[in-house]
Amino acid sequence: MLSLFALKNPELDLASLKEVYELNPSSDLLSTLVIREINKYEEHYLTPLIGKEYNTGLLGINYYYRFTNKETDSLLSKEKPTLADFINFADELASEQKVKHPALMKLSAAYGAYMLRDFDKAKRFLGKTKEMKMDQRLQDQWMLTNLLVEISAQEKIDKAFEERILPSIKWLYAKAAASQQKESEYYYGRDERDQWYRFYRNLLVDVLSKRYKAQGDLTKAVLTIGSPEYLQPDYYDQSTQFLREQLNGKQAETLYNFLAAKKFTSYEKFLVEHNRLKINDVADFAGTAYLRDYNYDKAIEWLQKVPGQNKIIEKDPFKELMFDREERLPGDKVTTTTKLAYARQMKKLQGLVITDKANAAKHLYKLALGCYNVTYYGYAWNLVEYWRSGADGYRIPNNATDFHKEYYGVFTALEYFKKAMEASPDKEFKAKCFL
Repeated sequence: MLSLFALKNPELDLASLKEVYELNPSSDLLSTLVIREINKYEEHYLTPLIGKEYNTGLLGINYYYRFTNKETDSLLSKEKPTLADFINFADELASEQKVKHPALMKLSAAYGAYMLRDFDKAKRFLGKTKEMKMDQRLQDQWMLTNLLVEISAQEKIDKAFEERILPSIKWLYAKAAASQQKESEYYYGRDERDQWYRFYRNLLVDVLSKRYKAQGDLTKAVLTIGSPEYLQPDYYDQSTQFLREQLNGKQAETLYNFLAAKKFTSYEKFLVEHNRLKINDVADFAGTAYLRDYNYDKAIEWLQKVPGQNKIIEKDPFKELMFDREERLPGDKVTTTTKLAYARQMKKLQGLVITDKANAAKHLYKLALGCYNVTYYGYAWNLVEYWRSGADGYRIPNNATDFHKEYYGVFTALEYFKKAMEASPDKEFKAKCFL
């Protein structure tokens, strides 16, 4: 009866586990209760911990609800001591050998130590667990936990370490790939089988990618996000989003050159071959990133590498509008452009400002329009961005990249309007620049 009440309790309840163990150490339900308690610690401790790590900027992808900093600190300080008690209790169960599954208890202690980020203790528990009798499910769980601990405990993810964990990564990928099934083939237990995919995704995105980003290696960071998406390309595209939101032009160049060189280690080859992100996507973004920086020479260079991806933008980037409008105007049926054509026109205008002094004010005004219309408020925003929210508001977001500061702040366009106004003696023209 006590076990049944403990199963119903959604709150952490180590006291009940201890009492059940005292009354009946060989209870069939004890293993279930221990696993359920781990699930609670994942919710009450691990999830807010991951949220805190995300809020520090280490994580590149946000799959989950994130607590506020105040909530996180409160939860972590409250649950840390109880998690330490649970680890000691699970280790005690394994050592006394009275329970039906001692290896499960030792493995639970190892995973608890991982949640506490006590990697040395987790490694000791894992080493002892490996010497114990385990069925296939426990062996799989040992592999998963060991991989988590190894990666998290490694001070720097270097090539030697990558080669060391490659067999485990391949093993996990094979499990995840085998768990995938056509949507038309319904089967019971799909959620359990899909756990392999979710673990592979979360390991690469929330653990490996985080480590690469912290090391400043954005090439590997984006590729580790793209590998799980290779298995479910119709559901996720976070790697492309990460590329477009986290990298600048120079970093995109580095990624492109890495892919183009094809001088991969075994680990890198596996990551590239099993990846949603492709080299043409990177080249297109490199050109777009240089447009964001107003570096038109580099934008032209990169956009020419993928002419087939230079889609028509059915808007005039030099449209003169009194009121902001991002939707295509009904009468704007003829004017079209591409990113490449826009870059060439902006470069030409920059040259005309110098060579055609008599009309410098006009050229500066057109440059100002070209810069303004590719901001959040502009008519042709989709020349530099791939998606636009209608609810961002007139402000620069917190932790904005250099591009987003410009995209929402409109600083370069403002400078061009000022220069155009100063270059002309015409009061009507000056008034238009001022507006």
